[in-house]
Amino acid sequence: MNEQSSGSGRTAFQAFDRVAVLSGNKIHAKIDKRILRLFAPSVIQVFEKGQAALDQIERHGVDLVLCDSGLADMTGLDFLGKIRGELKRRSLPVIMVSLMNSREYVLDAIGQGCSGYVIRPYAPKTLERYLVAAKRMADYPEEQRVRMEKARALAEQGDHKAAAEHYEEIISGGNEAQFYYDMGCSFLVKKEYAKAVVAFQKAIKYNELFAEAYKGLAEAYKARGDFERYKTNIEKAAEVLAQLDRFEEARLTFIQVLKHNREAHNPYKLLGLKLRRDGDLAGAVEAYFRALEMTPDDEQIHFNLGKAQHLLGQEAEARENISRALDLNPFFEEAKKLYTELFKKPFQAPLGAAFKGLSSAARLRGLDAD
Repeated sequence: MNEQSSGSGRTAFQAFDRVAVLSGNKIHAKIDKRILRLFAPSVIQVFEKGQAALDQIERHGVDLVLCDSGLADMTGLDFLGKIRGELKRRSLPVIMVSLMNSREYVLDAIGQGCSGYVIRPYAPKTLERYLVAAKRMADYPEEQRVRMEKARALAEQGDHKAAAEHYEEIISGGNEAQFYYDMGCSFLVKKEYAKAVVAFQKAIKYNELFAEAYKGLAEAYKARGDFERYKTNIEKAAEVLAQLDRFEEARLTFIQVLKHNREAHNPYKLLGLKLRRDGDLAGAVEAYFRALEMTPDDEQIHFNLGKAQHLLGQEAEARENISRALDLNPFFEEAKKLYTELFKKPFQAPLGAAFKGLSSAARLRGLDAD
């Protein structure tokens, strides 16, 4: 099913212009569509299958998605993952509307980046609260938004000094992403899932703001010939993009970093170190895997990945990565110690290793294994 409906009339609050409703249940889809009409979108499209909705969104886009937990060809969580992953539509608001109210399912939906979670049956007022929140989260806070627009305009006009000043103002104001992330975690503990979703979405939005500000500031300094400040800020941009897991942008930004600093640290490596120190071992493992996609022959990443896997009890995987780290650098002392612990025997460097390890020694001086 792929229906379209035009809204008739306007309400005091018009939420979004083009809305997609996804449900494998025709009754659910009918209810969602009827309630959405109260908010007078121009177009409501209804899809039973997630893939059909994905194709439509990729070709023509929508402003908002209401997604049921069950679709005809995939789960709502699968759809969320594809929207955020394959289509890279991280800023598209997706509100889950579901009968599923278990803590685990709600947490999974939050983890996949939903913009709200509504449990059936629901009242129009309930949906309206989420629509208002989603609309607010679709943009930066007003003051920062104005500064960002001014900075972009100045850069386009060639006034890079003034543009840099505006970007500096955004960054100097402090990144509130950590504040909202901590708030979201607090709401999760209290089982206040709706508030947790809003807090996490705000954290993401602030990080997006800072990533763009750092990139803009770097370009402004580059245009002015200040390459030291360019390098500092483009590296910070790569770090923030890694935190957002915008891999392709982080990779391309890291390539720009390497052009000016061949010893620069992989941003996903830095993220992995931070997550491990914070106690998020599973998150650290994912970050290290991302890091290896960028720099597959970095023995420090293999070591830190192996260490995190060891702490998680993934012994076979840990042994594989520690062995790879020592294959890349047989003189890696910390890796040797962990190898002995994992294999219950000391590491024996193969013949010819003396020459092979020399090229890796410089990297160990830059960022110590954690």
